[in-house]
Amino acid sequence: MSYLFLYGTLKPGFPNEKSLPPDVQCVGECVTTRRYPLVVEPRTKVPFLLFADDDAHYVKGVLYRATEAALHRLDIFEGVENGFYERRSLEVNYAGSTVTAFAYFRHPSGLGPSWARPWSLWKLRALPCVEEYILEHATGFLKRNTR
Repeated sequence: MSYLFLYGTLKPGFPNEKSLPPDVQCVGECVTTRRYPLVVEPRTKVPFLLFADDDAHYVKGVLYRATEAALHRLDIFEGVENGFYERRSLEVNYAGSTVTAFAYFRHPSGLGPSWARPWSLWKLRALPCVEEYILEHATGFLKRNTR
């Protein structure tokens, strides 16, 4: 089992929660130990965590435990193979302890589905950073088949 940090539409109560594999178990709320830019694409309301060295925010999210099979299914869901997201390790604070977990970051290639290609890293970095993807951000979220 590995830890997984989810910060966006897969969190409990958010639009893609039902896409989580059944062998993923919620552990609880957590926050990253370093600052990362978390931005929300304005048209689709898709959140992007960016791997960048700058003063953004400590990002709030949810920690899960996941099997290797679940991580593989999530890699497919997140478009790792086509350069949409990449799975990287990060550290989070959970219940007073530091935990190493995987998270999905926007891939630096800027590839992925055609709707996302105009949203390169430099364009995403121009968006305001948020510390948490909240339900207000998800209002108007466009599911994949409508993008």
